[in-house]
Amino acid sequence: MAISTAQTNTVVAAMAATAEGETDGALTSNTYRGLYTSTDAGLTWTYNALFSSAGEATSATSVVYNAAAGLFFAAERYHGFYSSPDGLTWTRLATQPGTAGLLSTTNCPQNYSASCAIYRGEITVVPGRNEMYVWFVSISSTGAPIDQGVWQSTNSGASAEPSSRSGGRRERISARS
Repeated sequence: MAISTAQTNTVVAAMAATAEGETDGALTSNTYRGLYTSTDAGLTWTYNALFSSAGEATSATSVVYNAAAGLFFAAERYHGFYSSPDGLTWTRLATQPGTAGLLSTTNCPQNYSASCAIYRGEITVVPGRNEMYVWFVSISSTGAPIDQGVWQSTNSGASAEPSSRSGGRRERISARS
């Protein structure tokens, strides 16, 4: 969940699931995954139907509020990374994190596409600065997770560069953790 510091009654929640939930009977066709927004501090919630796919393809795996940018940011399974000024209207980031073309609109259209490489994404914000980090995992054709690394943005998500430590080494997080 993420709360706007500009409009403190606005809260966005991300809901995700896996196919195992459906297999185990924990989820039904009436279970809506994705983004939910409340503009009354959580009293009522609105489902964001931007992603019209069924099943796990609509799962939102992370949501944050970047106060310096005045925007919410979210990771959507099989869709990519999005931003919103109000938690209700979402726009795909023009430049997606990851290697060139991996999360392009060709591979990741608004409507679900199995060719979209993002399975799980996580986002964090550095308080007081317009600095964010994203990490995401794709799934290989055999179902194995592929770590796509940690990416840094210092310009409201307009671009992202591989995160690096001193000495130029790229940070990596295990996809199995």
